Amino acid sequence: MLKNLTVKNFAIIEDLSVEFEKGLNVITGETGSGKSILITALGVALGNKFSKDMLREGEDKSILTVTFDISENKRLKKYLIDKGIDDDILFFQREITKDGKQKLKINGMVLPYSIYREIGEVLVDIHGQHEPQSLLDKNKHLELLDRFIGDDFLLKRDEFNKKLTRYKEITNEIEEILTKKEERERRRDYLTFVINEIEKEKISEEEEKELLSKREILKNVSKLKETYNEIFQDLEGFDENEGAVDKITKSIKKLENIETIDKLSSKFKNELSEIEIKISEILNQIKIRKEEIEYSPDELEIIEERLKIYDDLKRKYGKDVQEVINFLEESKKELKNLDISFERVEELKKEKEILENELIEIGKCLRERRVEKAKELEKYIEEELSTLAMEKAKFFVKFFEEEDEDGIKFNEKILKPNQYGFEKIEFFISPNPGESEKPLIKIASGGELSRVMLSIRTIFGKVDEIPCIVFDEIDQGIGGRVGEMIGRKLLELSKNVQVISITHLPQIASFGDNHIQLMKSVSGERTYLTAKTLNEEEKVYEIARMLGGVEITESAVNHAKELLSIGREAKGV
Repeated sequence: MLKNLTVKNFAIIEDLSVEFEKGLNVITGETGSGKSILITALGVALGNKFSKDMLREGEDKSILTVTFDISENKRLKKYLIDKGIDDDILFFQREITKDGKQKLKINGMVLPYSIYREIGEVLVDIHGQHEPQSLLDKNKHLELLDRFIGDDFLLKRDEFNKKLTRYKEITNEIEEILTKKEERERRRDYLTFVINEIEKEKISEEEEKELLSKREILKNVSKLKETYNEIFQDLEGFDENEGAVDKITKSIKKLENIETIDKLSSKFKNELSEIEIKISEILNQIKIRKEEIEYSPDELEIIEERLKIYDDLKRKYGKDVQEVINFLEESKKELKNLDISFERVEELKKEKEILENELIEIGKCLRERRVEKAKELEKYIEEELSTLAMEKAKFFVKFFEEEDEDGIKFNEKILKPNQYGFEKIEFFISPNPGESEKPLIKIASGGELSRVMLSIRTIFGKVDEIPCIVFDEIDQGIGGRVGEMIGRKLLELSKNVQVISITHLPQIASFGDNHIQLMKSVSGERTYLTAKTLNEEEKVYEIARMLGGVEITESAVNHAKELLSIGREAKGV
């Protein structure tokens, strides 16, 4: 429910705050008093376009704030939670400067314009000559019809949409696999070559290390032999030169001579004896190793050829052996997935066929129910129109289909499905006998359009999610008798949603639960707009003024009281 609208520096409004109530809110005032400006301000506050000429003359910025109470609207609360807003009270604020800059906030949270406006559109629907009207948008007609049919139908429609989403995913996946078939085949050949090339060589980090070691030895045979020979001579001795072993042996004998004098000498002797044994073992191993090492050009060539294979593989597939092995494993996985993709096409085609049959079956159920309920809706709206002095008007729900060669065969046609089914609809009307039916947006008469909108809103009031509906001059081009009909209809609609109506007709104003009077005044060469919520006595005199005449006569007052009595009776008060 819309609770408050506060406007600062907008057109002729300097600073204005208006309180609204549940039920039917009527706004009245003399011609030119600024009633439509107030509704324009409401639309701008919720995200409609703002032009520089809307800024009050001489001011730098305009501030518009709107307060809503949505505590009783569960559907709307769920929608807003998905947008990151979880509050019972919504506080919109739009600040616009003369250079076109703006700040948009809901409950203090800065939002982008698109989100701000989207939320505003689900809270208030304004029907006016200069405001966008959601009911004229043919893209919303099918949603309205479906809500009219009921929640069970919406669940069936959701089932269709889920299956259609999966159907599209499968179609895209199949197309992706098939359109890239040649590319995949080339990739498959490449991966097969890579795997064969690496696997046949049976490479390993251990083998590479061993080959590198052998190559280094074969390249340095002379140096190794010379070095080992020098070490052998140093330890063993040669000619008359004593080696390390001889010197250790002599040292051991000297230690034996002093064992009786110093007990520690036995320890030193034993340790040197162990060293002597160890050096003898090393000498033996060096002798064997020296004899083993022989230069073999054939063996070196074999090793070089094998290492070249390693270098070639590393140049192609990785900086070291482990990276080459990793590349091999990744190639195997990719090849397996490619093979699976080709096999998967057949599986996907089978699933797609099943889904297609299910979509056709559900689509037929949706179509049959819509056709049935569309006739019912046509009848109800024509009945509503007849109560608003449009007895001869005919309302139509037109069905349309979109053919597509890539679509699904439905009722002997190849149709493109949408999230709602296999059809779209649009509301048409023939306002008068002899006139062909036309889309709602083509209705030329403002009075006729207002009555059509009111009739549709009355039917959809219980199923539409918009909590507040505004009618700007719904009484355009009509008289008192039809005005009373419209007043009763607005009152009926206000039992389900909050209604705000700007009106010139006392017959409509008398049905209001909350009556707001707008007054324009001039002070110091500046124009101002003020608002006042009328009490019961003030309602009488405002309606008497609306009945006409330069002066408010006793007859006008009595007539006003009579109209208000009719309004109270209609409300059951």
